[in-house]
Amino acid sequence: MCWFAALGAAMGASGAAATTVGAMATLSTASTALSVIGQAQQASAQKKYQNLAASQEAARFMREQSAMRREQAQREQSAAEESLAIQLRAQRAAATATTAAGEAGVAGSSVDDLINSYFQQEGDYRRALTMEQGFQKEATGTALLEGGFRTQMETTRIRRPVNTPSLVEGVVNIGASLYQGADAGFRYQRAREGT
Repeated sequence: MCWFAALGAAMGASGAAATTVGAMATLSTASTALSVIGQAQQASAQKKYQNLAASQEAARFMREQSAMRREQAQREQSAAEESLAIQLRAQRAAATATTAAGEAGVAGSSVDDLINSYFQQEGDYRRALTMEQGFQKEATGTALLEGGFRTQMETTRIRRPVNTPSLVEGVVNIGASLYQGADAGFRYQRAREGT
């Protein structure tokens, strides 16, 4: 006697009906078990995908941050070079004005005013440059912060909960499948016997 016939006999059926009851209960149980295994495999695959997608998002964010910081450093370097160039131009202009005034025999407050004007223009320009650098740093900081928020939201979206099969739910489903298989087998047996 095969094992599903023994299962049907244990459920109270006899002969061919026992075999039918056992076979139906076995098929139903196997179907439920395969479904639980499939769900577990799908949940595992989903978690692997989430881990990969989250690590790719983190790498993308790091590249974005690096690019923003590199761009900010380049702007600061350019501003420092421009500030030095302005300072050198003002010093050359002051030296040229002083030499020209000395050769022309001009001295006094008008020469001092001219030289002070060069240095005043240099100071004004350097202050404007420093203020612009401050605005750019603030804009970069805001962009980095916003990028962090976007990455956090994307990672939260990626890592939404994965439905994993429950062992208890699987056992309950198998029990329900056994019952349904037995019930179907008994109905089949009654139909065959004409009762």
